[in-house]
Amino acid sequence: MNSPVFLTREKNKNQSGLLRLQKAGIEAISIPMIETKPLGFKLKEEARHADWIFFTSQNSVRFFADRIRQFPEKMKVASIGSKTSEALQNLGVKVDFEPSLYETEAFLREWSQLYAEKTQTVLLPQSKIAKPRIAGFLSDLGISCFRLPLYDTILPSDAAANLEKAVKLYPHFIAVFASPSAWKNFKQILDRFSLKPSFLIASIGEVTTRAIEEDGYKVDFQPENYQMDDLIDLIIEESKNDDKKF
Repeated sequence: MNSPVFLTREKNKNQSGLLRLQKAGIEAISIPMIETKPLGFKLKEEARHADWIFFTSQNSVRFFADRIRQFPEKMKVASIGSKTSEALQNLGVKVDFEPSLYETEAFLREWSQLYAEKTQTVLLPQSKIAKPRIAGFLSDLGISCFRLPLYDTILPSDAAANLEKAVKLYPHFIAVFASPSAWKNFKQILDRFSLKPSFLIASIGEVTTRAIEEDGYKVDFQPENYQMDDLIDLIIEESKNDDKKF
């Protein structure tokens, strides 16, 4: 029997993975380790005339669109991944650039090779706790970056109780992480309650993997393409192997 899979993304983003895993005969449980809360903001006039706007997540698209009903017409749009692009296209927004690999380093490298010389300003809607990697990269190129904090990421009020209950019920499991924040909250709860389960770790990509490894843990599953669908595919395929890990 396969070990159950704990999905730790926001509640509304776990449903698709739950259904796919269950359809494959794998028990899956939604235990969100993060929750997003919108922040109030005012878009400065100069930011409205930026050359580009960078969207790095579906959340940034959602919270930006909630407040800005009409996207600036002349601003070019860059998206870091297929799901983010899909969210933009569903709003009728044309995506002018998307990287070949859905991670920050590839995004910055490929975009800069094509557009940096002709760009003076970039609008960057993102999480309040987002790392300054993109803004710093643009600054080094002499490009002004208007950072726009749209939302904050917090620990759900019921996360600790739900995780403690699940760990006691399932001492062996696979934990799936799509962000460093979800991992940090998960580990914090384990440490707080002195929980020491036996579990494998599935990470969506390099940034999340780095955060996990910095805490001394090993990542067992990471897809070549940094998308949740690909990570779920990887877990399903592994479950079919005779010498599977779980």
